[in-house]
Amino acid sequence: MRDGGAGFHSNRLVDPLAINGVGQIDFDDVTTAAARPLTLSGSSMLANTFSAGLLDNADAARAFSAIVKNGVGQWIVDGAGAALAPDADVNVNGGVLGFYLNALGTTASNGDITLANNTTLRWESTNNQDLGARLKVADGATATIQVENNTTFNGGLDFAAGANTGTGALVKTGAGNLTLAGSAGTFSGGLTVAEGTVTVNQAGALGSGTTTIAGGTTLVVNNAVTNNIVVSSAGTAPSGGQLVASAAMGNVTVASGATIGRGATIGAFTTTGTTLAGGARLEFKIWDINGESAGVGYDQYAFGNLNLSGASVSNKVVIKLISMSTASTLGAAGDLTLLQGAAGIQSFSFGSFNAGGLNLGGNNSANISDLFTFDTSQFTYTGGTASAASLWAIDFNTSSGAITLTAVPEPSTYGLGLGALALAADAIRRRRQTKKA
Repeated sequence: MRDGGAGFHSNRLVDPLAINGVGQIDFDDVTTAAARPLTLSGSSMLANTFSAGLLDNADAARAFSAIVKNGVGQWIVDGAGAALAPDADVNVNGGVLGFYLNALGTTASNGDITLANNTTLRWESTNNQDLGARLKVADGATATIQVENNTTFNGGLDFAAGANTGTGALVKTGAGNLTLAGSAGTFSGGLTVAEGTVTVNQAGALGSGTTTIAGGTTLVVNNAVTNNIVVSSAGTAPSGGQLVASAAMGNVTVASGATIGRGATIGAFTTTGTTLAGGARLEFKIWDINGESAGVGYDQYAFGNLNLSGASVSNKVVIKLISMSTASTLGAAGDLTLLQGAAGIQSFSFGSFNAGGLNLGGNNSANISDLFTFDTSQFTYTGGTASAASLWAIDFNTSSGAITLTAVPEPSTYGLGLGALALAADAIRRRRQTKKA
């Protein structure tokens, strides 16, 4: 074919177009072409495939200089990149472009892969190739990457290239876990976790835009980020998004049915500010309240500014208590024994908030503790005794910003002594009272 490149167009409704590996492409070499793009286009949503190689594929000068995907249809590229020059760019201007391992270039390739608005780049079959450093989203555009297998980007997401300034937004779909392990991201359009999981192992890897965790998906934060993070709902709790974080974050907003927590091991959950809607869920793991400190023997929340205006006494924030037999093993609590009588009232630090940054909205006349309830379905005391939500209380000190969690025994364990009953009742009442500054 002529040296100006090649194009294949499919509008098929049945029988996808397949330019397969049996065929080979040979340019006529009559004149030297400035560019040799491979253009794939059409409206067909079938699995149209290009996997042909070059007759003279040993010569990089005779390989395609770019791949251009036009039209709303779908094309899949295979062929281990033998038909592409090492610096070939890929431009997805419309529809869906799927690719197999190395089909868009090897790990040594350095051409940009640029996605236009409403386009999708899809990793095929078992493909988990790292294209993070090459990936770009056009300014003002929102593009999707579909990752079905666990994949790691060791290069930071930098959408600023050429005329682009990095304002593009990215949507992650597919069941796989996408790990961001490269340098800090330099994009401001934000990231939406629409399916599967995204894990942040590099500080600042989420760029500077808002990160949204859709219902049924998970964001794992293992290194500090400053983004606003929105954990969305998906209907009936607890089917919302999940934020698992062992590192400091910016402002976090948690919708009804969504869940936040420290993850598999005990530690601190820290934000610049937290907004909790009614029905939002907080996981709190307890191992040892006597021999270990907060953040070691049990989780601890540092909320920063705390907004509870979206909760109410009829639509409460849920604290899910989870017992741990060790700091990292689920089971009966390692050291939280169900004691009898007044001695059974055991208090420990749940966390803190900025005393001047508490927003109660229309709840100013209510006890703050009444905006919370407990889920004890995954909690048992040392020895395996179950608990109940009514046996727990949370106290907010609006002067100091301290939050205290209290476990109380069954009322029947106080016996018939009036003094013990009065003492227990007074202790519970004091811990449920809102302390005014």
